[in-house]
Amino acid sequence: MDKLKLDLSVKQSLIEELASKYSRHKDIWEKNEQKSEEEINKLDQLIDNVIETLKANSLVVNNCIPLRQLLNYLTATKNDDINTDPLD
Repeated sequence: MDKLKLDLSVKQSLIEELASKYSRHKDIWEKNEQKSEEEINKLDQLIDNVIETLKANSLVVNNCIPLRQLLNYLTATKNDDINTDPLD
């Protein structure tokens, strides 16, 4: 009987330790996810600003093939992101 109590105590300690580790890892994962979301939002805003700047300077963009290609790429990519379901 004492052996069973000892085994039960050891298993309960292991479960508590695993639960604690899980909780710590979950917290770290949630913080990392939040940081990632914030970074994605910043990059999205940066891309929007670049697109608007290029559109506002259409005379320069139309006379510069690399800038025109950049604008086309960014607007096409942005439209693809809008039309793409992230859960697909």
